[in-house]
Amino acid sequence: MPSKIARSIAALSLVALSSFVFAQQPSAPAHAKPLVNVGVLGQTGAGKTTLTAAIVKLQAAKGLAHDVELAAIDKPETATANGIGIAAAHVEYETESRHYAHVDMPRSVDYVKGLITGTAAMDCAIVVVSAVDGPKPQTREHVRLVQAAGVQCIVVYLNKVDLVHDKDSLDIAEGKARDLLSSLGYPGEEVPVIRGSALGALKALSAGERGADVESIEQLLAALDGMPAPQRDAAPGSLETHTRFGALAYFLTQQEGGRSAPITTGYKPQLHFGTADVAGGVELAIAARAMPGDQAEIEVKLAMPVALEPGTRFAIREGGRTVAAGVVTDVLE
Repeated sequence: MPSKIARSIAALSLVALSSFVFAQQPSAPAHAKPLVNVGVLGQTGAGKTTLTAAIVKLQAAKGLAHDVELAAIDKPETATANGIGIAAAHVEYETESRHYAHVDMPRSVDYVKGLITGTAAMDCAIVVVSAVDGPKPQTREHVRLVQAAGVQCIVVYLNKVDLVHDKDSLDIAEGKARDLLSSLGYPGEEVPVIRGSALGALKALSAGERGADVESIEQLLAALDGMPAPQRDAAPGSLETHTRFGALAYFLTQQEGGRSAPITTGYKPQLHFGTADVAGGVELAIAARAMPGDQAEIEVKLAMPVALEPGTRFAIREGGRTVAAGVVTDVLE
């Protein structure tokens, strides 16, 4: 259970983006329950923001959150963190056993920026999948990012089940979601998958009613509560040193202080890991070039060994300014 000091540090990190929309904390003492950072991710239009609003409304009815309107979550302002503009909404709620700090980013690009830079801290991820469409390319991209960031706690909310009228189609959509998770290193057959309708739950709660959709939100929160407590940072000095790794990187736009020209294989910037600053060579793993504002898979060869592991974040610098942010996905040498 975190100390009051740890809670204070966590709280400071959560207000780094002034665009966050806060649901006032419940009346229980802030240190009374373990803090878990959770985020929703998935394809645009899958219902992530509606699910966030339904969770908050349900817990507000129990006195474990203060309600936030859907519109406030759906259209957060863009703020700058570490030179990168990110639009995100943040709410807080409790269950009987935990205190959740929950981030929702309506735009896919903001998830990419937030997860690569570490602005969107996550101990646990809720993957929202439309039962109509199944998982999509954005879903894979987001899950791969949280996997690279070291997020082990993951649950799936199979949304919009009210729009699918046969069980076989629902089973297929769920199977595809489990296959996606398995392909990215998660135990796909063991991950909790909850079926429901976030919009149906939100409408029912707004009308003071219950029903199967509201029960699905209860099941989702129970699944989160049942996950192991998140492990925090590794002990100093516990990481091995390496000189070559794969990573996902976001290249800042010129407006964010980044380059005006694209990068290509052979790019040789400085890479910053905490207190270590080392030269390196960058190869693009897939595309021929990466434009400012793009995210790209890269391989990096460092001039000297640096302590790192999958999930380690770093900055790419050029001429004394940060031009990209990255997260290690694979250690190669």
